Amino acid sequence: MQQSIATCGASASDSWWIWTTSAFGKVNLAVPGCIVGAEDVTGDLPQPPTGLHPELDPWIQGFATDGINLLVGIGGPVSGGHVWWRDFSTGRSTWSSISGPGSGLPNDPVSALSMVLNHSGGTDVYAGLASGGVYVCRGCVFSSPHWSLVGSGLPNAGIAHLSFSAGAGGVGLTSTLFAWTYGRGVWSVTVG
Repeated sequence: MQQSIATCGASASDSWWIWTTSAFGKVNLAVPGCIVGAEDVTGDLPQPPTGLHPELDPWIQGFATDGINLLVGIGGPVSGGHVWWRDFSTGRSTWSSISGPGSGLPNDPVSALSMVLNHSGGTDVYAGLASGGVYVCRGCVFSSPHWSLVGSGLPNAGIAHLSFSAGAGGVGLTSTLFAWTYGRGVWSVTVG
């Protein structure tokens, strides 16, 4: 099966780590200059069910990393939540859902993810949903996440991408979050 790249990125804290995800659910870690090539770190991440067509609707649609933690957003039907986390600093080899029942994040495919450092030194994780809406896990503790809706007034359109513009205080103090939608333009809200 051909594995086309769905998302990719490098760690902001360690540019030697490059992550890629495939439309068919694979996650790879590559270190530039490494003779071995990319390492498949998919492990126990939920995989697409038989009959799904990831070439038309990629299985992994969202991706975010801080160099230690890797988050992926699942864009299809999956039990246990649509945002999955893996910690690479401890050699942890399993993925955990940080969006299951009771977490506050609707059971809806996640189409965009972003992580930013907040003013307290913690990590805020933002998730854009395929059905519309942006949620945040402020100071996210990955073992016990709590998600809440960000702002109001977004149109009923899927979120394609999330980006930030730092205010006078820098990212994490006062920033503008931009939610890029499918067909309804770009929307912004002040966060931080």
